[in-house]
Amino acid sequence: MPEICALDGTSLVNMKGSSFSGKDLSGRQLPQANLRGFDLSTCNLARCNLAGSDLQGAALQDADLSDADLTGANLDGAFLANADLSGAKLQDASLRGAALSGAVLKATTYNGRTVWPSGFDPETAGARLVGGAPKKAGCAGSIVGLVSLMALVLAVIVALQST
Repeated sequence: MPEICALDGTSLVNMKGSSFSGKDLSGRQLPQANLRGFDLSTCNLARCNLAGSDLQGAALQDADLSDADLTGANLDGAFLANADLSGAKLQDASLRGAALSGAVLKATTYNGRTVWPSGFDPETAGARLVGGAPKKAGCAGSIVGLVSLMALVLAVIVALQST
């Protein structure tokens, strides 16, 4: 296994199942790292740049991910029980099927494209939505669309009657 000081986004490729449990990796620059299936439990990853990294199925229980940049990261199926994600950036991240029991999400930021586990409410857990949610056509948008459709249908009827 390589030394911790050699860790970067390229040297981590194809090390599936490796264990760095309990290691201090705080402040490391690891964007786009392949950490799929890694054991990072109790690891100090505070202030790490893990943007775009693949952490699918990683063991991150009791890990310190405070103030980490996880923008666009794949955390699908990751085990984040009791992990400290306070202040972490989760914009565009996917946490589908992740275990977040006891995770600390105070001041964690996410956006409308962040994917959370089914039934999980990030705001109740202390996370904060930034940039707004994706726009949805509410009732007013639906009424405007219906009126426009009716006007088009009426115009077609009038045109057909005049021919």
